[in-house]
Amino acid sequence: QYLLYSLEFYKETRHKIRTIYDRLSDQGKERVFLIGTSELTEIALITLQESTLQLAGIIDDKKAGASFLGVVISSFQAFNQARPGDIAMITNPELEDSLYRTIVEYMSRDSIITLND
Repeated sequence: QYLLYSLEFYKETRHKIRTIYDRLSDQGKERVFLIGTSELTEIALITLQESTLQLAGIIDDKKAGASFLGVVISSFQAFNQARPGDIAMITNPELEDSLYRTIVEYMSRDSIITLND
């Protein structure tokens, strides 16, 4: 039962993220930062490979320097390298509010999205 639920959650989440990526691509966006490291980040990274978007980086201050699925995790200072039009997707729902407050110091509110968007 748990396995079936987990697989369904995975499929639904991939579909939701793919829809978000498609919308961003249609808007002319090219790069996305994934904010936080969680199972959702893993699904977002895998789904990104099927998208025209590029990964700008994975950001998690507490894990900066470590590796996540072969990608070196950056601190929030990586936003200093952000390009106009870059998007920040929060992929750690448990910290969504605090992450949002931090990201808005670096990027405009309309460049920050969550999986609830």
